[in-house]
Amino acid sequence: MNQSVIDTAAAGRSAVDGQVGHGAAAVKAPVGDGDAGAASGSAAGAGIATFEIRLNEPDERSPSPLVKPALKPGLEPFAKPQPWGMAPDMMLSGIITDDERLWAPVGPGVWSRPIHLNVTGGFYVHLLRVRRSGVLQRHRHSGQVHALVLRGSWYYLEHDWVAAENSYVFEPPGETHTLVVPDDCHEMITLFTVHGALMYVDTEGRSLDYDDVFTRIDAYRKHFEQVGLGADHVRRFIR
Repeated sequence: MNQSVIDTAAAGRSAVDGQVGHGAAAVKAPVGDGDAGAASGSAAGAGIATFEIRLNEPDERSPSPLVKPALKPGLEPFAKPQPWGMAPDMMLSGIITDDERLWAPVGPGVWSRPIHLNVTGGFYVHLLRVRRSGVLQRHRHSGQVHALVLRGSWYYLEHDWVAAENSYVFEPPGETHTLVVPDDCHEMITLFTVHGALMYVDTEGRSLDYDDVFTRIDAYRKHFEQVGLGADHVRRFIR
């Protein structure tokens, strides 16, 4: 098992030492209230906790991943090491899962399943699953959003189009819209990549609340703790 260290202390720099394939990485990060990391030695004195994140580990609740074929003659992989400081890769199998523990409730008939929580880029990727019709919420985006509809359909009151299964949507920074699931849709699942903050507003644009990658992490931690996976389960999605 390869080991990596991601150091986000002091100057906020991030560096990975060595190459990570599968397994765990020891990570240093600032200690916050309720942080699950365990500080020790000089790290404790500096207010730094060392904890473990999980990188591309097989998940017993997901289908077995495909086995990579043996290297064929004439096929040559990249011969040099990857860049020093590069973040570990991520591969998740079975992202549309029946394991309800991986779906965090975010409202009546609405759930979110984390895919990628990027704390340095300030964006998150998640599956939004909705099993009710009607207005979900109105919000404004500070950053760009990409959406891929995997099941069902939805639309915005502010646009003429309907995003149906197998549709892609780009949402520009600054746009405000009201998300609606039609009455004839029994289940909607969409893969959203959300950059920056999502700000909930009223019809006049007055701010009511907000969401970003950090509020999402807090919500996922609480949910995973409640369902028995443990708050640290969220670390496998963080880069």
